[in-house]
Amino acid sequence: MLILLSPAKTFTKTEVFSHEMPIYLKEATKLNNKIKKQSLLFLETSFKISRALAKKVKTDAQLFQKEPKSAIDQFDGQVYRGFDIQSLSDERRMFLSGHLLILSGLYGLLRPFDGITPYRLDFKDHLVGNLCQFWKPKLIHYIHTVHPESLIINLASAEFTDFIKQDLKMTTIGFQNNQTRISNMALKLLRGQMARYLIENPIETVNQLQTICLNGYCYDAHHSTNELVIFSKEV
Repeated sequence: MLILLSPAKTFTKTEVFSHEMPIYLKEATKLNNKIKKQSLLFLETSFKISRALAKKVKTDAQLFQKEPKSAIDQFDGQVYRGFDIQSLSDERRMFLSGHLLILSGLYGLLRPFDGITPYRLDFKDHLVGNLCQFWKPKLIHYIHTVHPESLIINLASAEFTDFIKQDLKMTTIGFQNNQTRISNMALKLLRGQMARYLIENPIETVNQLQTICLNGYCYDAHHSTNELVIFSKEV
């Protein structure tokens, strides 16, 4: 079993330092160097952010890989609040290291405890080139080589997986209820909680997803397909 997650744009103040080297650190360094050379105006315009945020992006680029910290301990946001790494047992943390990958516009792929520093770069951002085109062959090769027989469970957002889903056999998990559209915040929280559940209760086949109920969301055979497993809740 291999779980795919999106990264986060925000970072915690964790003190969990890590000397684990990211898989594609060489490539990430080259991309970061391009960001570091950009003007504040260019960063503002490209990212559509404020001058204050552009200054932070610039500072982060200058501090790249200085005092790196564990990726999964450092990422903030609803997905990672839902996952709640701080309460995970040591045994499950060891299991986690080989069963989860985080997709990243800057680093490509991150294992949970790879050492990283804060950054801002998504696959859809084009200020350093076409990142989907740049990362696609590397991501596909790594997953096919290192996890050739794994059941791939996709809990990342479409932005991070649309460009690789045709080349990887994966099962995407979705959530819905019968009355209102689930907010993005709630959806991200559910993705993190599902990832946590699967790390604590690993599965080997897609059919085993049918037995799961999470916070009232249960398998929905009517809306599920071969590639998309939907969990529904009546509200």
